[in-house]
Amino acid sequence: MRAFSQLSETFIYDSLRALDRLGGIEQHVACSVRENRESRPFNRVDVWSELPWYDARDAWERIHRQLETPKDRLPRMASARAHLSRLTSRLKPDVIHAHFGHFGVVASPVSISSGVPLVVSLYGHDISRLPLRRSWRRAYHQLWRVAARVCVLSEDMRSTALSLHCRPDRAAVQHLGRQLREIEYTPKSGPIRRLLSIGRLVEKKGHLDLIEAIATDELSDMSLDIIGDGPLMPTLARAIEKRSVPSRVRLLGSRPNHETLNFIRRCDAFALTSRTASDGDQEGTPTVLVEAQALGRPVVSTRHAGIPEMVPIEHHRFLVREGDIAGIRRSIRELRACSAQEISELVLRGRKKMEREFDADDLAGQLHCVYEEAISRR
Repeated sequence: MRAFSQLSETFIYDSLRALDRLGGIEQHVACSVRENRESRPFNRVDVWSELPWYDARDAWERIHRQLETPKDRLPRMASARAHLSRLTSRLKPDVIHAHFGHFGVVASPVSISSGVPLVVSLYGHDISRLPLRRSWRRAYHQLWRVAARVCVLSEDMRSTALSLHCRPDRAAVQHLGRQLREIEYTPKSGPIRRLLSIGRLVEKKGHLDLIEAIATDELSDMSLDIIGDGPLMPTLARAIEKRSVPSRVRLLGSRPNHETLNFIRRCDAFALTSRTASDGDQEGTPTVLVEAQALGRPVVSTRHAGIPEMVPIEHHRFLVREGDIAGIRRSIRELRACSAQEISELVLRGRKKMEREFDADDLAGQLHCVYEEAISRR
């Protein structure tokens, strides 16, 4: 992976910790940047540096021909491949697990030359936006032939992988979860007045749609906090000013995970109105929806990517078409009109679904089985 462990990728760190608790597995992380070392300790991290042109010229040229990759990304990809090759020779691992499809493409020649089976996990933009380019579709066709297992986050994403000619017997749904033992169920009680949304300030998160939906007189008694940072910060700030709702809608910037959990505890309901971005980028299965439902908060969201698979079927009336501002507004109104008993039933169903399908400890056992199966195919 490129950076370990980013605040926006809690799911990878939780998976590593859960596999450690499972025991019997020695994990090493290879990355180009080590982030949040103190708040997310993990000892076995190998950080690579970019190789100079004269040491990696052939690799740069091969990757550039294969992917038509912009030349400013070539050093990182070529260095990752060279570092992984050296690390594989030294550690002699049983499995290489590439997080994100582009690092699966980087790792596949190493898997072939070393004979170490490759497991690839796809998370969102790598299976939605990248394959819109012919060069990446070709690269994925080659990757499918090498990977012993391709892990996807939802049945929706699996369908996409199959449409790109991934072998059905190699593509498996492997959910992302959270350590639910660390997330105490504190169910919502009382009226719905305070909404919260968490996510990078990018187009696919749909924050503009949510701001537009709440900026109406009929919801004038409701507030919205948005946690996250990203390139759309100025655009969202202008939209809030234009709609004259700065007293009700706040942009709070990026916050560490323990703070975001506290914000979820203080909110009345959670909203994530994701949509397909203009460049084709889509969500996978947003971890914040696991956190919100695990804590006991009702959610309003969209029928986008794998989101419907994360929400109990009884709650799908609060999911709307992506980009449907009137529908978002209608769902918020409907949730606000629910009785205390209805809210209690909603949030309990959400928590139980998270416990059944999205607990990181259970998912670690499933991932271990994926590794064993990959090894058996060697």
